Amino acid sequence: MAKDKSLWDEIYLKGPEAIRQKAQFDWFSAKAYSEYRRWIGPDDKKVLDAGFGTGRFCFALAKDLPHSEVVGIDISPNLVEDATNAAAVLGLTNVTFTQASIFSLPFADGAFDVVFNEGVIEHLDYEAAVREMVRVTKPGGKVVIGVPNWYCFPHTLRKALIRLLGLKFEYDVEKSFRHSELRDLLARNGLTCIETTGYYPLQSVIRLFWVTKIAQVLWRLQPVFDVCEKMLRMVETHFISIVDAATRQTFSTTFGFEIVARGIKPPKPGRLAVDGQLMAAAG
Repeated sequence: MAKDKSLWDEIYLKGPEAIRQKAQFDWFSAKAYSEYRRWIGPDDKKVLDAGFGTGRFCFALAKDLPHSEVVGIDISPNLVEDATNAAAVLGLTNVTFTQASIFSLPFADGAFDVVFNEGVIEHLDYEAAVREMVRVTKPGGKVVIGVPNWYCFPHTLRKALIRLLGLKFEYDVEKSFRHSELRDLLARNGLTCIETTGYYPLQSVIRLFWVTKIAQVLWRLQPVFDVCEKMLRMVETHFISIVDAATRQTFSTTFGFEIVARGIKPPKPGRLAVDGQLMAAAG
């Protein structure tokens, strides 16, 4: 499993996700954040990002929800220090970062209204990770998880090509999930899955392209790379969005690069949960 602290330090501290970009959203991150933000609101007073990586989601939530407490954990002490310094520079006082393992979260049972992560559990023992996320979620609270989509065929093909060519996969280990697998994972850990969605099918095309030498050359020719990126954005805006509108989001949900699932933890006896909102049970 991809648990090595140094791997994530290499990805997030020395790669394109450097500190100078920490508070900024690239195209993909902005789309991902919008999916999570739909399910995290002002009534969620304590929010945990269980594997914050760059910390971008934590920073954005702290800005969007100034009256909520946002907490991020990560296994790497270097990432914790990095994110803590960035939060100070940004003047954010309602976000904190702690070094911890997702398999042993240093919080009481039911401590958070929402526990989420994006692009984390597919690299780990996902059963144990989700079990611990559920433990620290309050009864009636939400667990939101985003993982790679198996039916995003370009990305699935990319990983197969990397194995076939004997190349090193940048994230060491990564499992792609079917929607049914993710729903079953939540159910096995006591959650009621309210919704699964998908987004950004073109991200898989971009990542498949990166297997080729052409992409590496274009990256060095930054102006050319920028033009290619703008063309992909046009396709996303003028084609994918139209297809999604015509299919009620079915295309991106089915073939999107990532799928996101929202689960509700059962409320305490005598309370009912309706789409995450608690109501007193009749009688």
